Amino acid sequence: MAAIHDTTRVKDHRGDFPQHKSEFLIEVTDPVKQGEGVAAYVVYKVNSYLVEGSVQKKYAQVTRRFRDFSSLYDRLVDKNKGLIVPALPEKNAVQKFSMSTEFIEQRRKALQTFINKAAIHPGLKDTAELREFLQADDQTWAIEVSQWQNEASAYAGQLSSAVQWLKTLSYSAQSLVSSATGRTSANDDITEDPEYLKIREYITGLESKLGEAHRQAKHLAQREQEMSAALADFGEAADALGRFDDGALRTTLSQLHTKLSQLADKSRHRSEQLTIRLEAPLKEMSRTLKAAKKAMDGRANSLSMFAMAKSDLESKKSRVSRLESIPGTKPEKIEEANREVMVADQRLQNAQFGFKQIKDVMKDELTRVQRERALELAQLLRDFAVDQANYAAEQADVWYSFIEAVN
Repeated sequence: MAAIHDTTRVKDHRGDFPQHKSEFLIEVTDPVKQGEGVAAYVVYKVNSYLVEGSVQKKYAQVTRRFRDFSSLYDRLVDKNKGLIVPALPEKNAVQKFSMSTEFIEQRRKALQTFINKAAIHPGLKDTAELREFLQADDQTWAIEVSQWQNEASAYAGQLSSAVQWLKTLSYSAQSLVSSATGRTSANDDITEDPEYLKIREYITGLESKLGEAHRQAKHLAQREQEMSAALADFGEAADALGRFDDGALRTTLSQLHTKLSQLADKSRHRSEQLTIRLEAPLKEMSRTLKAAKKAMDGRANSLSMFAMAKSDLESKKSRVSRLESIPGTKPEKIEEANREVMVADQRLQNAQFGFKQIKDVMKDELTRVQRERALELAQLLRDFAVDQANYAAEQADVWYSFIEAVN
């Protein structure tokens, strides 16, 4: 009998696009819930493998919980200004309280994505912080985190002093630097790079568009799940209808019930695949853009510090000039004012160096993120199209087999 349809599968070329190369493969596995209620938490095994060609050799195994991942993230952000550190999965107090199997699995996957992205990041993969996270035993890791927290507290104290200094200048980050133009109100000659401002505007706009795409992908998966239930219900109705007929129609309706059950299973599986292969990657891309925006916020703060330091130095120099122009000013008062100028000048040099360092780092970072995002999105959309085409072909197979049986 000649074929009455052609459901040739679309060849799956996953891997045709350039993929990240890493000397590490890291798996976050075996989540175990500890405690109950608000005190509950989950412990994961973090397994690291050295990859040499096609051979994987186990490198280390440690146990970590979410707060350990969070400590690593905070440390990487603090120690690598200007780098776009991969984002952690969002905290969700409601879901954490329930600790459902689905929530634990989603978080496990997101943490695995985070740690692998950190391990392939050109500016993070060789850091001592990442190495300690992957290798240190529980006691050593606890000591390391404690030291980080002490350093963070000391830095917070310095930051508090800096904030107090800024208050004495009557400035704020919002009033000092325009988010639209990148121009400082304190110094008109301190401005952001126009090309950088274009990229920042693009990323800000892209985040909202990607967020909408993620919401629609989630809706698509939900609709497919609803379709699965509807197909199953219709199949049951067809089977019940067939029981009232003793002739050929009963056989036909029974066959329809079987085919609809098959289609319901395929639809349910497709819903799961849409969640895993479309919705989750889009959400991860949104996290990446949020991480980029966080790095850009740090750059804006650094520019503010630079502008305020310059304004402060100019103010203190003016004060020295005024004191020197006033007859009878005590020499020690002028000397004290000159010391303040020296301190302000050092603060300006530090702020200028800090901003330049962030600026130089971010130039390569933003280029890297844009390139990787384009490749990942192209791969994702192509995979989605291949999956949809093959899913449609599988559905057609079922329907055509029913038609042939009826004929």
